[in-house]
Amino acid sequence: MKYNKTKFVFTLLALFFPIISFYIFLLSQPIDQFAFRFWDTLSVKNESSFLPGAFYPNTKLSRNEVGDLAPYTNDAVIRHVEVEIDEFGFRNRKHRCSDPDIIFIGDSMVVGSGITQDKTLPVLVEKKLGRCVYSFGGADFEKAWYFIKKYSLKPRSIVIGNVERYLSILNPYNEKSFSQRSKKLERFYFENENLRIFFSNLSIFIERVLYNGFQNFKSKHGIISSFKRMLTSPSEASLKNENLNLPQKMIFYNGESALEPFSAETLRQIEKTYVSYREVLASNKIKLYVLIVPNKETIYPNLIPSSRKSYNLGVVYTLLEKNHISFVKLERPFSEKFLFNNEIVYYSDDTHWNEDGIAVASEILSQQIQADFPKSKPSL
Repeated sequence: MKYNKTKFVFTLLALFFPIISFYIFLLSQPIDQFAFRFWDTLSVKNESSFLPGAFYPNTKLSRNEVGDLAPYTNDAVIRHVEVEIDEFGFRNRKHRCSDPDIIFIGDSMVVGSGITQDKTLPVLVEKKLGRCVYSFGGADFEKAWYFIKKYSLKPRSIVIGNVERYLSILNPYNEKSFSQRSKKLERFYFENENLRIFFSNLSIFIERVLYNGFQNFKSKHGIISSFKRMLTSPSEASLKNENLNLPQKMIFYNGESALEPFSAETLRQIEKTYVSYREVLASNKIKLYVLIVPNKETIYPNLIPSSRKSYNLGVVYTLLEKNHISFVKLERPFSEKFLFNNEIVYYSDDTHWNEDGIAVASEILSQQIQADFPKSKPSL
């Protein structure tokens, strides 16, 4: 059989044309066009010297989004958010103070998933105290410490905020691991700003091609969320109280399983982790504050519904107190807002807290920091 080179080339083109056309269409759209929230679109998938932060740097978005438990369903609650990511890849304003007195480290609760920029926890604390605040939300302790050391930041206090369900996966600080990660982040660092911007933009483009294509395509999210809801039957509870300005369902992530007590091994790991943070910060004359955001199930067990109650936070608080680590207790004030005022501190369609929950936390945390540091940090 005679080999037909022209036919082979046209066959390849016919096979790849739909895929190439799809990506040309995708990349011609706004970066968040097909995502239900900014987190999925802007978060860095592969940490590198070119993208060392948690999100794509120098980005601003203004958009509507919904929660992570019911996207593209009738239970989704739409809210408008303004998002600004600074040059380092963290959620801070580009024009800000340069000598932070308080630094935040933590997960999506600190970042403010579903929260507009000016209502996030770091911003509210900055406004309340009139102190310079910087957020490393989206970074673990090791990554944040890399930036703190690299840029010789001298905060007097660091707040580490995480949701209750992620306490068991936090890693203790380890000098060897930190050194290895620092070398990785420095491997291709360019002093020339133009080169940094070029390779940063190139890395974002590559990530969009490799990860954001089908990951952020709307039909995929709709299909997956629908199947998840059919197969896993997320716990729902009717909110019949007419004073609650919410949809008719409170949706939970783990349901009753979130109320299971921590194992002894998990508690040892949590204690070891926070003690390691306290030690490295204390050696640098920085005070540690631990802020644990309760699981939604912990605050509303009766809405799961469940007759059980979680005591995990009480046990963790005891460990922190034993090790002389300052912490913020949110379980009681969150519960009381619902019991006495019919106020919800979590979005009904989301695992994350809402603006009311953040406002409560910022008030309590600000009072503690103010008591420990009555005066502002002296200017350099």
